Amino acid sequence: RYNSERATQLRSELASEHYEQLTSTDKSVAEAAANKIEVEVISKEVLLNWENIYFGGEKIDYTPEQGIKFLGNPALKDLLTFVTNFSLNRMNYRDKVEFEVTESVKGSSDS
Repeated sequence: RYNSERATQLRSELASEHYEQLTSTDKSVAEAAANKIEVEVISKEVLLNWENIYFGGEKIDYTPEQGIKFLGNPALKDLLTFVTNFSLNRMNYRDKVEFEVTESVKGSSDS
């Protein structure tokens, strides 16, 4: 998730590393640094285990490096916005959590 502990930690580390750019009086420098951080955090901590990704008709395996390549592409800015908004909505994770709890209860009742 967007605000998971690991994502928050990485965001904090990257903000410290890029402090000068983030606090630049040149708005374009600050925005570029913030965007770079966002792309890296989402690629490394939010888009874990993505499957069934196609680009140019070819299936590709997801890696954080692939995520950075695609989400950092200005032509795909809408994709970054979509992923960010999706990952901020906790309801998008509810079904997965409910399924995992149901499966764990099934397993424990079998023993």
